[in-house]
Amino acid sequence: MSQSRPQIKMGDKSFKTIPYKEEILNLIEEAHNGYQKEVIKHNGIKVTIENLLGPKMCLYWANMTLDVKESLNSCEESAVKRSNGPFGMIVLLILVCFIG
Repeated sequence: MSQSRPQIKMGDKSFKTIPYKEEILNLIEEAHNGYQKEVIKHNGIKVTIENLLGPKMCLYWANMTLDVKESLNSCEESAVKRSNGPFGMIVLLILVCFIG
């Protein structure tokens, strides 16, 4: 991030950078994917927000949570991951065991 972007001082005396509006979707995607280009993680909303706020990115903007939720709700791969839930692999294993 460039030093020309506005920054806000947090209660713990750290600073968060406020990105330009046109950068926000790319930054959400980067945090959602776990900073990797080769392996895409499709982190959930909570981890994506933690990545944005965390020491690696140090970002904050108004309505950040809403922007992240809207962006992740449009991610098809994440929707598949959510629909499988924690039991997706168990169901798959049962099917493999009984169907063959």
